Amino acid sequence: MSSSKNNLSMFKSRHSGLRNYRFGNCNDNLSRCLFRRSFLFEHFLYAIGSVFAPLFAILLTDYFLLINKQIQTDLLINWVTLALCALGTMLYYQFIKLDFVMGATIPVMIIISILHVMTGRLTARWKYVKKSLQA
Repeated sequence: MSSSKNNLSMFKSRHSGLRNYRFGNCNDNLSRCLFRRSFLFEHFLYAIGSVFAPLFAILLTDYFLLINKQIQTDLLINWVTLALCALGTMLYYQFIKLDFVMGATIPVMIIISILHVMTGRLTARWKYVKKSLQA
């Protein structure tokens, strides 16, 4: 009888639930640790969205609105679209702070698309770095 009590008490001490479970390098219980990790994951998703939202806005606008369906082989880099990507990333974080109803992705994509159409029409004739200049 005493051996069964010892086994039961050992089982209870070893398996007392998730509140004493150590997860990775977290010193708190599992629920707090998972909350922290999900909080970090949320910031990671914001970082990905802040880069990809303006990038895809430029790509979709270039393909569907500006009807630029061919790769320009003489153009190494288009500085205007690179600046628009940086501006879109900054705008994304500003919309996150505002806690806008539609989120941050849709307004940033609309703003960057409008700016890309305006700057695409203005800078269609002059390119910044061409292979012909380097050769």
